[in-house]
Amino acid sequence: MCSAIFLNHARASGVTEERCLDTVRAMYLLRRRGVPHRVLAKKANSSISPDDVHDPEPIHAWFELSYSSYFAVQRTVLQSMPTDWQRLFVELLEAAARTLDLTGVPTNFRVWAVDEGGKFIRDPFKDYERGRRRIPRKEPPRG
Repeated sequence: MCSAIFLNHARASGVTEERCLDTVRAMYLLRRRGVPHRVLAKKANSSISPDDVHDPEPIHAWFELSYSSYFAVQRTVLQSMPTDWQRLFVELLEAAARTLDLTGVPTNFRVWAVDEGGKFIRDPFKDYERGRRRIPRKEPPRG
């Protein structure tokens, strides 16, 4: 979630929360590169976009400030994407397996769904229905 200061500034300026979040991410990337806080404060009042910053570690940036070491996604979510997207995803996973020495790295894990407080909750996608379950796509915004 966008910081309260930036979100309030965004609302007052008529900027969307998504744009605000993009700005916070861009500022985070700049800060990781050692840009001083005083420079970032000036930039916060101007326009910063993620396109302004080339992050050499995009996966690290995508995880943001979380302490997570893993990315888990339901099989149903992946199978609900278009076929071309699925093929690319599989190709990238296979390329990683060919590139990295994964000897001794565990390959079997157990994953449980939890709420924000860490309590176990029901996972509606636990049963993938032998590959037949699909998640409906969002309707494109009308404009």
